[in-house]
Amino acid sequence: MAPNLVAFCLLVTTTLLAPPPAASFGIDDAVDTVDFVKEVVHDILNIWDVVGTKIVPDDTILPPFLKKKNQKILDRMVQVARSVDKAQDMLMSSSVEAIGNLKYDLANLIQYNSAFHELIDKINKIDAAHRDFTDYINRTDKYERHTTESFAVYVVSHNPDSVQKLTEQLHQLIVPETGPYSFNDKSILLQLREGIEEVDANICNIQQSPQQILYNIYVSLQMTQLKGYTMMQFSWMLLRLYNRGNFTLEAETSRNKYVQQMKQQVQIAKETIADASTAMWRCDARKQVEDETYTKLTRLLQGYIVNEVNLNRQKSCGESCGYYSHTEQYSCYEGGFCHQQLKCEGKITDCTFVDSDMEICSTEIRSHRRYNWIKYKNGKQMGQDQTCTNVRKVDSWWRYLLWHCSYCFCLCDDARFSDRYFNLRPAISDTGLNRVVTALRFTKYNHVIHLQIQEGELLPKGLINETSVHWVPLDDYSVGKADSRPGVDYHMMSWDERALDLDDIVAPTGYVMTGVKFRKLGTHLNLEVRITPFNFTTGHLIKPHKKSEWISNDNTDGSEKPRQLLTSLASKDLDIPTRGPSENKPDSRNDTFLLFTHSSIDADVAQHTVPFFDTQQVAPNPVTPLAGAGLMHKGLPKFGGYVAPKVFTYNMADHLQSDFGDLDKNSSV
Repeated sequence: MAPNLVAFCLLVTTTLLAPPPAASFGIDDAVDTVDFVKEVVHDILNIWDVVGTKIVPDDTILPPFLKKKNQKILDRMVQVARSVDKAQDMLMSSSVEAIGNLKYDLANLIQYNSAFHELIDKINKIDAAHRDFTDYINRTDKYERHTTESFAVYVVSHNPDSVQKLTEQLHQLIVPETGPYSFNDKSILLQLREGIEEVDANICNIQQSPQQILYNIYVSLQMTQLKGYTMMQFSWMLLRLYNRGNFTLEAETSRNKYVQQMKQQVQIAKETIADASTAMWRCDARKQVEDETYTKLTRLLQGYIVNEVNLNRQKSCGESCGYYSHTEQYSCYEGGFCHQQLKCEGKITDCTFVDSDMEICSTEIRSHRRYNWIKYKNGKQMGQDQTCTNVRKVDSWWRYLLWHCSYCFCLCDDARFSDRYFNLRPAISDTGLNRVVTALRFTKYNHVIHLQIQEGELLPKGLINETSVHWVPLDDYSVGKADSRPGVDYHMMSWDERALDLDDIVAPTGYVMTGVKFRKLGTHLNLEVRITPFNFTTGHLIKPHKKSEWISNDNTDGSEKPRQLLTSLASKDLDIPTRGPSENKPDSRNDTFLLFTHSSIDADVAQHTVPFFDTQQVAPNPVTPLAGAGLMHKGLPKFGGYVAPKVFTYNMADHLQSDFGDLDKNSSV
């Protein structure tokens, strides 16, 4: 077997939210392990009916009709064993990409917890036994009777390493014994949830919410115990066929015990999983690539060099740079550098004097930057030192020997050639085809930031038809053209309207997410989520065109408890996030807001707008319906960070059932 850590990672990344495999008994309800278990147990009961209650003679003297009966029993055993294997293969293959990440995220948690090592050891042994078992019953004509008979004896023996005992020990880890002499009264599921909560900010690589992780572990444990149960039942059948005894009572006792254990475990799982977070977001990309892993607003509050003579109607130089806190450029009086750069046609704010004379490294016209660096005569430098082919010497001057016409460093808010727009049109899944939102990502298209949705067809029991999953195309329009209207189709950020609300918007139970959109709320940009009721059993959306609704956090500046500004962006010395020394971490909370601002004056000449946008897709793997969405900020001290979407997976805890129907009776085999 693989090392313990890798095996544990496989456990955590297994899932039951993928299309079910074909099986003899029809796994048509893969989201609920109870239904799966009931089908298998019923099938085994049917095989016992074929076995009968009489002990038959040794197979070597069987008449042909009894030999045919025995072969039928073995064939049915093979059929069930193969079905369980197929289901296990399906479960184990759906989230392979997350294994490597989880190995590091939970390494310390696993390393120092002996219960996890014990859990993995038992799972490995049961899996190894099941491989041998499957091989034996698939090739009974190749193996000697002694081989298969001794294996069956091992499976149901009272040896501590027998399958029967390993399965009991596994149950005790999930539902620990209580009492004054119990060694550990905390379920392994609860221990894992607490461990995940400890490292919550470090599991963003897994592409599953904490609740999904726990749910998938629970499912994997059920599959392992189901293997153990089928091996025990088939072992007693084989021993009866081999004339070693009747084993009716043993089989019946095992079945009743197994059903009771599953009932206890599902209750523990519901209690543990219900309190786990359903939120999922993405860690920083390992390598940041613009317009691939991130994008940004451009030329919003950008550093700008301008002489004070051009900042007033009188073309005078009688004030200081600090006087011009909110103005515009009225002229290009002095010529020279004024004519060598793109004029700021918008608001000019926050001017300051640094030094009279300087050298400026200007960029190419097509660049979103104006300058790469500025070196002042007094030795001060703004920006990163680099080779420059377009250096201009810029000097302040005296006018009439009385006024010093100084060059000021200001902020320019000019919408021309600027990417500063947000889509206000709703992004809605095709509810007419029973499709729901399954993922989100930020995308910039035609200079507009969109929150793009992925959709997929909703199936019964919270499943998604994976063949239907795709990203919904963006609305194709251009800012300033006849096909778009400001305030209706798009919002333009500006100096006085640059706030973005950070919220977690989650639907109540019984609803799934079918759309998202931005709206204007006062001067803030605010997120709304469209939710639609659905029938969990059938998977059908309930009158989506009538009963769908938009939900949001309507808290504004004038509320009794107004939103709090995200303080991590309050500094005026924030470098761009792609220069950060380590991974950004979430530093925002629900019901707050941020103001887009300029990057560091010293480190970047205030040439960028921060924060940037994380454009990685936030898509749970396996695909699952969502119950909500949110916006968050990830940052580091002294860096602008990223705005990132988060999603909330549908809460499956409410649908874990513990009803085993007629199996929950002490009926005989």
